Amino acid sequence: MTGGVAHDFNNLLMVISGGLDMLERQTNATRRRRIMEGTLIPTANCSIFRAKWFRFA
Repeated sequence: MTGGVAHDFNNLLMVISGGLDMLERQTNATRRRRIMEGTLIPTANCSIFRAKWFRFA
């Protein structure tokens, strides 16, 4: 079970990391905003996931 939890959490972190990498290289303001919005959802999911994980532990 621990491996599955770590895998799911890692997937969320990879989306955030990839979004931040794209954001760093993007110069167009509209595209930067879309990238930022796209990384907010997985960030919120990480927070929810972490809360559930700690409740379980």
